[in-house]
Amino acid sequence: MQAIKHAHERNARIVVSLLKQHGVKNIIVSPGSTNLPVAVSVQHDPYFHVYSCVDERSAAYMACGMAATTGEPVALSCTG
Repeated sequence: MQAIKHAHERNARIVVSLLKQHGVKNIIVSPGSTNLPVAVSVQHDPYFHVYSCVDERSAAYMACGMAATTGEPVALSCTG
């Protein structure tokens, strides 16, 4: 079980690194248990602007609207 936890944390670090490399600063998070490592990683990194939205469909609309308004890429992390 511990090995799986470490793998999830390592994968989250990889995702965070890739987001930074591609200049993605805005992230909409629809929190759940399966995306917790990514959500926690970006919340504790001052590089990112993190917005929470409980409903996954609404989170997708928020991300699209934010991208259209700012002209910048927006990441979406959800469980479904």
